[in-house]
Amino acid sequence: MNDNTTVPASNRNVPLSDNVAPAALPRSIAQTENFPALVSEYMEDEYGAMRTTLAELKDRLASLPSVIEDDDVMGEYAKLVKDARDFSARVEATRVAEKDPYYRSAQGVDGFAVPIRDQAARPNRTSKPGVADEASSRIDDYNQRKLAAERARREAEARRLREEEDARRRAAEEAQRAADEAAAKAARARKDQDAKAEAALQANTQAAVAVADVSVAAQKAEQAHIDTLAKPADMVRHRVNEGPTVTMKRESYAALEDQTKLDKDKLWPFISLAEKEKALRAWAKNTGYTEQMAGARIGSREVSVVR
Repeated sequence: MNDNTTVPASNRNVPLSDNVAPAALPRSIAQTENFPALVSEYMEDEYGAMRTTLAELKDRLASLPSVIEDDDVMGEYAKLVKDARDFSARVEATRVAEKDPYYRSAQGVDGFAVPIRDQAARPNRTSKPGVADEASSRIDDYNQRKLAAERARREAEARRLREEEDARRRAAEEAQRAADEAAAKAARARKDQDAKAEAALQANTQAAVAVADVSVAAQKAEQAHIDTLAKPADMVRHRVNEGPTVTMKRESYAALEDQTKLDKDKLWPFISLAEKEKALRAWAKNTGYTEQMAGARIGSREVSVVR
């Protein structure tokens, strides 16, 4: 196979089906050290004369009067315009011809790798879900159900402990009433004072125990309530044997549902100037450039054309 690495694209005649295995082509580029620099050096060697031509065009422009006063000077300007445009077109044709093989090679790489990459894991939210995304969706579904079940269990436990706390509080209040009645009876019946005092002491002891039970129950209920406020990540975290950790996180999102209901005044400051200008030009074109809008100038004007 002929070596075409230093031959301009316009002079190359070696087809893609030449006797080189396609598999060797990307390796030769990928294994070439500093390949972009070699391309730049090649362009400089092959087309460096273009810089000279550009310099000559700039010199011609600099040599002309800055203000046109007669038709002869205008004629020189018109020749310069045509020559500069023709030169620019030749440069563009060269650029396209030289870039095309690299561009199509890049398309070949993308055509092979991108579908495989995207089917493994989609690169953005608008792409079709890949293997990783389907698997993640199923993990999230499981964790959502696991989270809901755990929250329900903790809420039920907190509810049970609150009910238990209420029951113990009522028992404590009843014990306190019994103690008060016993104390009153002891005061009224002095001759049986010792027995009544003992009964009152026992009632007070039971009341104190009941109050302590209420305190313990309240602490348990409070802890159960705190458990219901735990982060989802703490509720569902699971370490796979010799594998990754599966957990959950809070993710912020903003999804468009009906663009007609959006608050344009609130969104306007976040639209770039370039997009605003694009929208202005589209609106002006749609109205035939005949309507004005505050903050803009719209209309038609005369410009010079060199043919």
